[in-house]
Amino acid sequence: MAPAEPSPLPEPAPAPVVAKPTVKIKGLSGTLNKDDIHQTMDERQPALDGCIGESRKRLRWVSGAIRFAFKVAPDGRVEEVHPLESNIGHRALEQCITDVVATTVFPKPAGQATAKFEWGLTVDPVNGRTPDDFDADRLEPVLRKRTSKIFRTCEVKRPREWFHVTAYIGPNGRVLSAGAVPSQVRAADKVGCVLDELTNLRMPRPKRCSKVAFELR
Repeated sequence: MAPAEPSPLPEPAPAPVVAKPTVKIKGLSGTLNKDDIHQTMDERQPALDGCIGESRKRLRWVSGAIRFAFKVAPDGRVEEVHPLESNIGHRALEQCITDVVATTVFPKPAGQATAKFEWGLTVDPVNGRTPDDFDADRLEPVLRKRTSKIFRTCEVKRPREWFHVTAYIGPNGRVLSAGAVPSQVRAADKVGCVLDELTNLRMPRPKRCSKVAFELR
């Protein structure tokens, strides 16, 4: 352990405008064309920007990408949507984005059939400032001791259910923010419990605010 407490990462100056996410679409089924999806999601941009802006009141340097799998019903409403992956590391932001996309209404798919596709966005860092990368191996001693208790508390069913976690860790070892994507869609309702337990842990201390991704199994 270092003899003196490291200095925290200086707060970057607020950006005048929230960076607009970039959008990618993969695996389009053909019943909804890409232009319709782009236009529909462009109309949702103010709501998505609102999610990003609100998250930065708590954590200025939040950034990353999230990707969703969609099923859109014949009437254009979202029948099912869930995150496939995310390295944003901010539960409230991930939930806010999910709420926005889940309430989006698309044009009616051609052929009166369910449309299946993937859509994602990237949240750029404010002023290009990003936290340091943190070596996930340094977390292993803490997670080895605590994972079993976390899973018992949250009723996680090993080995099929596990979580890909992204977290921001402050210089004092405190988890400032975390987000997670479950290995099984059915475990989505356990994410909140798992993250609550994780944020109570004290991690090894980085020199500055750092970001780390790891699997919690």
